[in-house]
Amino acid sequence: MNRFMYNVVFYLFTIIIIIALLMTGLNPFIAWILTVILVMTLYLVISLYRHKKRINLLDEDCDPEAFLAQTAKQRKITGRNKRANTFFDIDEAAGLMCLGKYQEAASILDSVDKSRLSTKNGIQLVYYINLIGCYYELGEKEKAEELFDNKISTLSPINKRLVTATEIVIIERYYANEDYQHAKEKLSLLLKNPYISKRQKLSLLYILGLINKQEGNIEDAHKNFQYVIDNGNKLAIVEKSKLHIQEAND
Repeated sequence: MNRFMYNVVFYLFTIIIIIALLMTGLNPFIAWILTVILVMTLYLVISLYRHKKRINLLDEDCDPEAFLAQTAKQRKITGRNKRANTFFDIDEAAGLMCLGKYQEAASILDSVDKSRLSTKNGIQLVYYINLIGCYYELGEKEKAEELFDNKISTLSPINKRLVTATEIVIIERYYANEDYQHAKEKLSLLLKNPYISKRQKLSLLYILGLINKQEGNIEDAHKNFQYVIDNGNKLAIVEKSKLHIQEAND
């Protein structure tokens, strides 16, 4: 549904509600107030549902291609608002990261207007977590470390989902600095977290596979990589895991 059709349905629904309320004999002013409340409540519920469904394409279905397509559709509907458009930029970057397109993701994040990133809704923390992840993957360790020291330590997660995301970037930092012991300790605890998404779990198991490979635990690494392959759908780490297993078998 494009923006025009979305607006048509919204206005028609509003008219139907107010007519129905007026037919019950309510005072027109009260009927209008109730209509506004009902419509705004319904709009909020639908928006939250659509958002959750879109995010699940990435976090639970592990389908970044579908996530990016749905994000583009949603941007056409509500992306005229500059702040909302910033959110979509960050979501698009996250989808590209999951496809292994870190340079494209970093370019989008670098172009984001930082003044639109609020600490109250957690989007600023998400932004820097994603940008740090891009820098580590692109081998720009100094940039990642600088952002980690100057930003992550000053931004507090506002919910359990962001606490998990922050823990993951700490693990990525340990791995990048070859501190495998601390990475494994934090990783093993985080894998027991009930708030972790399927995508996050697979990312952690992929890192664990890399650590096991580095430490010579080939059999354990193979198990980690195979789990990612069996459950990762279209995530880039699926193909990477296949390459690691192939290298071990050659």
